[in-house]
Amino acid sequence: MQTQRIKTGVFGLDELIEGGLPKDSITLVSGNSGTGKTTLSLQFLYNGIKQFEEPGIYIGLSENIHRISLAAERFHMNLEQFSRDDNLVFSDIPALEISEITKIVKSIDDKYKRLVIDPISALTFKYEADVTMREKIRELVELIREKEITAIITTELLENSNTISRFGEEFLSDVVIVLYYFREGARRFRGIEIRKARLTNHSEQIHLYKISSRNPLETGIPCGIQVFPNEKVFS
Repeated sequence: MQTQRIKTGVFGLDELIEGGLPKDSITLVSGNSGTGKTTLSLQFLYNGIKQFEEPGIYIGLSENIHRISLAAERFHMNLEQFSRDDNLVFSDIPALEISEITKIVKSIDDKYKRLVIDPISALTFKYEADVTMREKIRELVELIREKEITAIITTELLENSNTISRFGEEFLSDVVIVLYYFREGARRFRGIEIRKARLTNHSEQIHLYKISSRNPLETGIPCGIQVFPNEKVFS
């Protein structure tokens, strides 16, 4: 049976994952600071509403909703408009309580088809010494699956880290996307890798991407994360 796909709408990304994310899957987007994890997740929600009529929910754990909205505006995404129409629900959790995240997920209405939790790694500051944290994350993931919603969870990595998550989230996710910020001499460039994708024939290369705020009416390319499937970091 053919897997139903949910398009991210992110320029060039869906080409790497057989046309989109598996429906009702959980994707981990992992990377260092400045790699564009939040931008990618906001594009996923924005495109879902604007292009595919799929309402979404954003659960923020690091920045308040006002700052997130301002960041989105830089990439020509008017999230407040969708919020007023009740097609996008914002929830920020400054107390960093996983019980609050669980409460929100439990209350998700069937009309919402996309979910973002950004970034799950923020819980490190509160639960770093909690030996049950991995179990809490596992329970949250199972709850998301019960909701039959397509989700993106972001996690921020420490600089020069050899891991791709803080709590082993990659083992609970269906898809793992890693964003890199390479340095070569005095220059930096970005690369994106599909590390894992269940039910998907995905690219096994690291592809170049950039983050652009140029108006798409000028460039013909949607701004934000722009992936270039034909340009590889290592040949």
